[in-house]
Amino acid sequence: MAEQKAQEKRTKHRSPNYPLVSLKKAVDLTKVLYDKDRRSAVPIEIAHERWGYKRGSGAGNQCVAALKSYGLLEVDGQGNARKLRISEPAYRIILGADDRQQLLRQMALGPSIYQETWNYFKGELPQDDVLRQ
Repeated sequence: MAEQKAQEKRTKHRSPNYPLVSLKKAVDLTKVLYDKDRRSAVPIEIAHERWGYKRGSGAGNQCVAALKSYGLLEVDGQGNARKLRISEPAYRIILGADDRQQLLRQMALGPSIYQETWNYFKGELPQDDVLRQ
């Protein structure tokens, strides 16, 4: 009986995560890291501080998750030992490369919920009020 309940919990449907910040804000946060640290690996707690969050804060971790889902950051390690590095596409966006707009379009669909929505509507998105429903 306990094993069956454990199995039910594991198979429970979960909605995809929604990024804490917009792509524009995510690019701005990435630029903050680039301006201070270029492409060096940065401990996660220092990144939190650079963005104005407390070390180890949940909101800071959600920003990291959002930037990672867009493809702006590479994350190495686990827990408080994680280090963040700006991805190659993010670097190209920040420097204003010729393919910047194409990269931004790709990153906009990085979060799974955005990709699923795009696919569901076959690229013909309705107005925001319809999407909210």
